[in-house]
Amino acid sequence: MPALTIECDFTMPLDAAVEDVWAFIDSPEAQVRHHPQIDRIDVVTGAWGEPGSEFVTSGRGKDGEPFTVQQRLVAVDRPHSYVTELKAPDLTTTSTIRFDVVDGRVASFSQGITAVTRNLSLAEYGLVKLQSGAVKREAGDDFLVSLSVLQRFLIEECGDGADAARAG
Repeated sequence: MPALTIECDFTMPLDAAVEDVWAFIDSPEAQVRHHPQIDRIDVVTGAWGEPGSEFVTSGRGKDGEPFTVQQRLVAVDRPHSYVTELKAPDLTTTSTIRFDVVDGRVASFSQGITAVTRNLSLAEYGLVKLQSGAVKREAGDDFLVSLSVLQRFLIEECGDGADAARAG
């Protein structure tokens, strides 16, 4: 059987200064400080924020189990988007974070995720296809956590609290 592709896209309104949103993105320290599941982010290749750089994120999942993932920053199109890629032995996941920018403010926060498996056997293909709904729901939950983490940063560190809270 061929590889299986699972795609999902999420968008929520956000009202924040574009420079404040990018201040969060540009700071792995702020991301660790505000994200309840992330313990550390280490750059292993290149420089933070530069396309081609690779970084390792460690923490604890929702279930409390430790995790470590290595990602690569594929592209940055300031102030509109950035793309990361995570490669595992059986799966490659590409995540595109997008910002709708209007008059220097971010009006919405979006994430598109594409997961592509290796070539699968018929049984594997059927099993993964059956689980794709649960995978999309979990990705949606993770998106909402990311939005709330960004909003927490905007409220606590940028004084953009009223606008960020109203949008979320």
